[in-house]
Amino acid sequence: MPDQSMVPQPLLNRETDLDLLESHVADALRLARRAGASQAEVSAHTSQGLSVSVRLGEVETLEHMQDRGVSVTVFLGKRKGQASSADLRKESIEACVGHAMDIAQHMQEDKANGLADRSLLATEFPDLETWHPVEMDAGAAIDRALDCETSGRRNEQVSNSEGASFNAGLGLGVYANSSGFVGRSAGTRYSQSCILLAGEGGGMQRDYSYDSRRCFDDLESPEVTGSEAARRTVRRLGARQLETAQMPVLFAPEVAQGLIAHLVGAISGSALYRNASFLKDRAGEALFPAWANVIERPFLPRGAG
Repeated sequence: MPDQSMVPQPLLNRETDLDLLESHVADALRLARRAGASQAEVSAHTSQGLSVSVRLGEVETLEHMQDRGVSVTVFLGKRKGQASSADLRKESIEACVGHAMDIAQHMQEDKANGLADRSLLATEFPDLETWHPVEMDAGAAIDRALDCETSGRRNEQVSNSEGASFNAGLGLGVYANSSGFVGRSAGTRYSQSCILLAGEGGGMQRDYSYDSRRCFDDLESPEVTGSEAARRTVRRLGARQLETAQMPVLFAPEVAQGLIAHLVGAISGSALYRNASFLKDRAGEALFPAWANVIERPFLPRGAG
């Protein structure tokens, strides 16, 4: 018999599985209304994936993933209850709604609780080319991770490796609420990474490189990722500490995106509401010089967002 860990999983079917998820969400909303919820929102998802990691030419982990679930949020006026389940059977969804209602009845009122105004809900859903399923068997995934690490270790200054990995994932989701909104999403993601070390003792340095795409064919070659990990690691050798001074700073792309992530987190509604933001009460103030701009482009085809 063939090794079951090496057999490709049957891929999710976008339309069929989304229709099934939407029926589960609709059932949960009906149950919530019947139970007396003034408002409700429900999301359901299903996903599958394959993950491989290697180190020093040997396979360390090989995992197949299959996941699904439903989350129900109900509102009794300004009181909120939430419950979730990994079981999508009718009786389990009914129990999930019941648990959410029980929780809401014992919660304190919060003036911020409730659904977004109907006028803020999306009405157009452009196809952003986020669904590119590929049957990926474990053998091909292992070979790709090995090629990635081998390419990085070819650099003579690389002394060790923390390994390379390859991941493939598919996910489907449906969100709907009692205001009449229904949204469906489907996405695939493929990624590879490599982490290397250079030098010895106290002078040892570590760095990495990775690539992540919606479409497998858009991924850079594993050799490119491994070689870039080696280049970044080796360039750290001989680094020295600068004296304290005022000077211009140029951020590498992988560092710059981290700065943007901190900014986005600080201006998120939940962070401001919880008083957990360094930008609280700073609305209307300039955060950057006049020449700096942060531009959001959420509709890029095959975009990561």
